[in-house]
Amino acid sequence: MYYNVATLSRFERRLRPIASRWHGIIPVWAAKQAGIDPSQLRHWAARNPDVQHPAKGIYAWFTDDARIDYRYTQWAKTLAQAGPGSAFWGPSVVELLGLGGWASPRMHVATYKRRHDTDNIKNHHDTGFPRSQVHGLPIQEPSMAIRDALLYMDDDKRLMVLQDAVERGYLTAQQERDLG
Repeated sequence: MYYNVATLSRFERRLRPIASRWHGIIPVWAAKQAGIDPSQLRHWAARNPDVQHPAKGIYAWFTDDARIDYRYTQWAKTLAQAGPGSAFWGPSVVELLGLGGWASPRMHVATYKRRHDTDNIKNHHDTGFPRSQVHGLPIQEPSMAIRDALLYMDDDKRLMVLQDAVERGYLTAQQERDLG
């Protein structure tokens, strides 16, 4: 669908900020927080060919909206499934920041509620750590995330990540020596 604000229904104009914030994902819990009735959302999605239902409580709306960066849709879907207040943790933060070419085989998410791990998602209990954002997604503060991620890496990757972190200002040279 070609994106034209003038052709959006009133309901779609209410959904647009949610889809923009979540890289095309519309979590039902976020829609509720915005005062949108979940049954209205479900009926709208069923009639809209640009909407998919990739998981329980999650809709993906694919439009030509230039404000939506679909490169991060899968990341946003993972956080949306984890629920309100969730954030990427440790290795996933290092991957999102692009440090050392690191890529974890699983996404690491911190949540307030205990959740079961799946094949591709490792859940961690949220201890109220400091947060930041990258690509509009909530993450563990980078220097803490780097420290937590090092346990998952071999020595070569650890050195590459630490060097990149210093070059990009996430760690000081002293922190690199302490962690290395």
